[in-house]
Amino acid sequence: MIILSAIAVFVMFFIHASGLLAYAAPSRNGKVPPAPEIPTSLLSLNEEEANYALLVDKSEQRLYLYKWEGDSPRLVKTFACSTGENPGGKNRNGDKRTPNGVYFFTRVIESNKLPPIYGIRAFPTDYPNLIDRLNYKEGDGIWLHGTDQPLSSKSTKGCVVLENKDVAELSNYIRLRRTPIIIEEKISKTSLPELKKLSDRVHGLLEEWRQAWETKQINRYMSFYAKNFRSGNKDWQGWRNHKERLNRQYRDIRVTVTDPIILRHERTTLAIFSQNYKSDRFSNEGTKRLYFDPDMKIIGEEWDIHKNGEAPPPIPETVMQAFLKPKPVKVAAAKAPVSSPPARERKEAPVKASGDDTKAVRDFVESWRQAWETKDLDAYMGCYSRSFRAQGKGWEQWRQHKKGLNERYRNIKVSFNKVKIGKDAGGVRVSFHQDYRSDGIASIGMKTIDLRREKNAWKIVRERFLASRK
Repeated sequence: MIILSAIAVFVMFFIHASGLLAYAAPSRNGKVPPAPEIPTSLLSLNEEEANYALLVDKSEQRLYLYKWEGDSPRLVKTFACSTGENPGGKNRNGDKRTPNGVYFFTRVIESNKLPPIYGIRAFPTDYPNLIDRLNYKEGDGIWLHGTDQPLSSKSTKGCVVLENKDVAELSNYIRLRRTPIIIEEKISKTSLPELKKLSDRVHGLLEEWRQAWETKQINRYMSFYAKNFRSGNKDWQGWRNHKERLNRQYRDIRVTVTDPIILRHERTTLAIFSQNYKSDRFSNEGTKRLYFDPDMKIIGEEWDIHKNGEAPPPIPETVMQAFLKPKPVKVAAAKAPVSSPPARERKEAPVKASGDDTKAVRDFVESWRQAWETKDLDAYMGCYSRSFRAQGKGWEQWRQHKKGLNERYRNIKVSFNKVKIGKDAGGVRVSFHQDYRSDGIASIGMKTIDLRREKNAWKIVRERFLASRK
């Protein structure tokens, strides 16, 4: 019996050693081939919600499509692309730079709503993201789109531009607000064991964070947050006070999360997952994003009631034929740069409102009013189109303006009456009598907001206020 056991151990050891030797077998020149390196940014993808990722290497002017298989990413295909004229990450409007970071596509714009320079279709991104805003980066209108010009490297004003056939192909892999596009000056690489080590650490932290939240251990829960944490208008102490109040209010809390998407850019790690929250008095479901600093403390948190992940519609065959059919050869002329559009040119033709839209518009206006009154800055700004303009301010300037008012005034009360909804230039115009009161200022007058549909949601593109004389 002892002899058989010894033989079995020897056989097992031989098989195991042979496997190791086969893995590390030298090549014909006697050198052991290095282990393959993979992008440091792709720690983990969720095969059900986002199985693909797009990586842009600005130094090489290449876009790489990766697919998650098993426990690691696999390169599927490489595409030529063009990025901003100037090197470095984007900081402000007009700097002709493509931002560096992790971004998501917010919607798709078809060619019939675009000037020809944007090609077969366009995918706007969510730049500036939370990390960009924390670093006071400005600007908007960073898209991935096609072109009606020959592709030329480093020739855009900030967008990522590809040939039309490549945009059409990539459309098959994109899921809105779920498929990441990670833009870097130079893609950094690591080994699979190192990647798995980082991924396992984040998975462990998320589970400990979830358990501390669910069991209402406030000190343990807040230990996962950095002291400079921000979420909406709440800092670390404000977030603690908010969670303590909910712990007193709800007897039982249950939190379940899906397997996360984990991405990394430079010293920031991002985890995205679907979250289901239930208590004895309240429940919700949606998408959570947690941003970790280099010490793996949560520096920012975002919540979206939508689960996201919808696929863009297929491109009609007639459009494919129009854009991809061979063009006659022309004598070379001065090439117009492929560029990102000025904000004033990026106007989609809004969808006309029907009678069925009235309730949806009223619900939207009420949600906007509540977000304004409760000083929920993220929800409030989520009601505005990225092309919004009012009082000489764009989206980011409007956000900073409202953030300052929220910090200045302790209490805000907003009421609307005599609400009227009508069609306007293909969109919807809503007018009402507005009564605004805070501990610092009060105003009464007529407010008009212009709405348009972006994907399946109403967004404010303009607003005007005329104060009443007292």
